[in-house]
Amino acid sequence: MCQKEKIMDKRIIALIKQKDEEAFESIYAEYKNIVYYVIYQIVRNKEEANRLLQDTFLTVYNKIDQYAGGNFKYWILTIAKNLSKNYLTRDFVKEKRIIKDNELINEITDPRPVGLGKYDDILSENFEQEEKDILIYHIVFRYKFKEIAQIMDKSPKYISTKYKMSLKNLKMIMEEVEDEQEA
Repeated sequence: MCQKEKIMDKRIIALIKQKDEEAFESIYAEYKNIVYYVIYQIVRNKEEANRLLQDTFLTVYNKIDQYAGGNFKYWILTIAKNLSKNYLTRDFVKEKRIIKDNELINEITDPRPVGLGKYDDILSENFEQEEKDILIYHIVFRYKFKEIAQIMDKSPKYISTKYKMSLKNLKMIMEEVEDEQEA
């Protein structure tokens, strides 16, 4: 994060602490896509991901006074991860007590990814979740390796290396797909 972004975040955070709705809307617009992605990767349910997205930002709004500084984006993503994990724990306990029908369980847990259209299947079939996340964080959300490392609790070097290897593999796969389509 550059110095200009840090200063801007500090100003916006100060306004949110004063319950300024425009400032809050700007934070929502800035982070909603990455927050949704992180939530969906945990819960794998679009409706619940949307609900948890709203819960995340409601928590940010209500607990902004507890923000102690540091990477604001990481703070928001931590809230999103915690709410998502809590949802899964509650949901798992409910399922264990109530649901006995395997068909219904399979309906509830949809393993298909969301958000990348035709590339979803290519990424899901050819990459581990960690590699897929790194590619999406960097390419789609334009995060720097340092930011991705912080989100994933890995070193920037590890993220950079994984990204380069995954990108190389993705390019080869895409060339194969193009060759198949031409034939």
